[in-house]
Amino acid sequence: MTAPRVAVLYGSGFESGHGSSLATESSRLGEVLSRPEGVAAVDIISVGMPARPLRRGQHLDLSDVAPGAWDAVVRRFGGERLHRHLSTTPFGRLLNSIGPLDAGRVFTRRVRRSPAARAALRRADIVIAVDSAGVIVAATALRRRHVREAYYDTRSAVVGLGEVAGS
Repeated sequence: MTAPRVAVLYGSGFESGHGSSLATESSRLGEVLSRPEGVAAVDIISVGMPARPLRRGQHLDLSDVAPGAWDAVVRRFGGERLHRHLSTTPFGRLLNSIGPLDAGRVFTRRVRRSPAARAALRRADIVIAVDSAGVIVAATALRRRHVREAYYDTRSAVVGLGEVAGS
């Protein structure tokens, strides 16, 4: 079996509380992904995460992807400000999670608007959602059979990639 190509999804932006373990040098997932025999290539699809030099693969930062009509309307009428205000209470966070400004929905729309991100997902054998915002994209890629495996956090990805690599 050939080494798999991996797509890593990081949709929440670069915030320390949202699964930024991938951004640290001591990350176990980073170690597994950097093994020469482990994976063929790693494509990172993120929003606002500082680019890391990759020996095999590419880093796609979707921060500059032009917003769609829906996102432009929501931004124009103060949706982001309302989202920030609601995120200060548990009930407000619940409302945010079912609304159009949920981080997963926003990230999904960015991926849909980026031909390079869609192509990277189609090339991948395995997709890893590092944070909750990437889960919708990972689940959709798996459901549409663009990838053969999907992992929804770094710990399960380390275990799964270890099995794939035979270690």
